[in-house]
Amino acid sequence: MCDGEGKSYQRLSDDPCASLWFKRFMTGCKRRMGQDWRPDRAISPQLMQHLLARVETKIIDLKGVANKTARHRWIYAGSYFAISYVISLRGPEGLLLDLEGLRKYFNSHFGDDGKPEKHVIIALLGQVKGEHNERQHLIPCVNVTKSGINVRRWLRRTIAVNFSEGRVTGPAFCDEKGVVLPTRVMNEMLHEMLEEIRCEHKSLFLGDIQSRGDIEEKFNAYRSFRRASDSRAIAMGVSSVDIDVINRWTKKEAAGTARVSHKMRHHYADVIILLPAFERYTKVM
Repeated sequence: MCDGEGKSYQRLSDDPCASLWFKRFMTGCKRRMGQDWRPDRAISPQLMQHLLARVETKIIDLKGVANKTARHRWIYAGSYFAISYVISLRGPEGLLLDLEGLRKYFNSHFGDDGKPEKHVIIALLGQVKGEHNERQHLIPCVNVTKSGINVRRWLRRTIAVNFSEGRVTGPAFCDEKGVVLPTRVMNEMLHEMLEEIRCEHKSLFLGDIQSRGDIEEKFNAYRSFRRASDSRAIAMGVSSVDIDVINRWTKKEAAGTARVSHKMRHHYADVIILLPAFERYTKVM
């Protein structure tokens, strides 16, 4: 602790890493060596279309009782890829899809013609109460995006697969015992699909992607879908206000029991009234 004039210091800890010398050492390293920053690469809209089409092919090829478990995993993967991209989720966030909430709201909104509304509610399990005293964060999403991603169809498949296994509550993406799948599993499936696409459509990747190792280094479920979604939104002219709206649930979750640090206009915004903002964002994906 400095005396204010820089002439004398008093140690409050015996930890070597808390010393003034170590602090100056780390500052010098940072200035001379810089930082090794390797962000996950975004998945382009064209690559996203090929990715989901490849998953569809995988599901068709695995029809049959003997391949039931593997087929279910790929249905989960397709749904996970789709929602992570369309509503801008990081890796672990996509695995928060709650089966009970998804079933509750899947067919709860109908228009005057008796047909389902043009949006579907994605329920993400949260540690705090949602916007309407629900146990989930409720995120409206269009049924089909501009690029042809049929979110409602993927979620219907997920509900059906879980129902066939006797599950109506718990995590939507889970193993045979009902335990939520780890991000590692989704990451491995993502890498497998991207490698198959790379072998057939190298033009979809930049020149530095030459092998499976390059794919594993530069693409990951943790942030590739989130970066792709945010980049797509900016490219399609989505306003910064709409982008803030679609990502506001993450701030609510991170705040825990504390008051959420939203911008003031978001504190007074209701999720139902904000439905057009969610539709504008998810529609362009």
